[in-house]
Amino acid sequence: MKLSFWRGVFLSKGVINWIESLGLLVLDPWLRTRFNLTPLVNWEYAYLFVALAFIFGLGYWQVGRDLAQNREVIRMGIFGQYAVFFILLATVLSRHLIWPYLIPATIDGVYATLYLLYWLKTPTADSLEVNSHVLGS
Repeated sequence: MKLSFWRGVFLSKGVINWIESLGLLVLDPWLRTRFNLTPLVNWEYAYLFVALAFIFGLGYWQVGRDLAQNREVIRMGIFGQYAVFFILLATVLSRHLIWPYLIPATIDGVYATLYLLYWLKTPTADSLEVNSHVLGS
């Protein structure tokens, strides 16, 4: 796939993270009321999550601007996106959250998989140097 595609993947996830994090601040209380769920006792944790999601969005935006120099941020994104996916999935399956939370969970799972594909298909500068030496290029 072309570099412009991968740039778009990371740039779009940055924007999605910003929208999701701000949306969570507004929609979570409404969803809890609508579905008769217990309100959050410690909003501090929700605020921490929202702040981290927003900050990760800044990281994804930066990656999209310079893929080559941000490989470690991509690896962090793989772990982070899969963590959010599996945590939300488990929480919904255990009935502590309602099904609408599967929407952002699925988005994060798809992006984690895209990040992983990019990670696996894009060799590091070190591996290119080693391979060219071994192959005698």
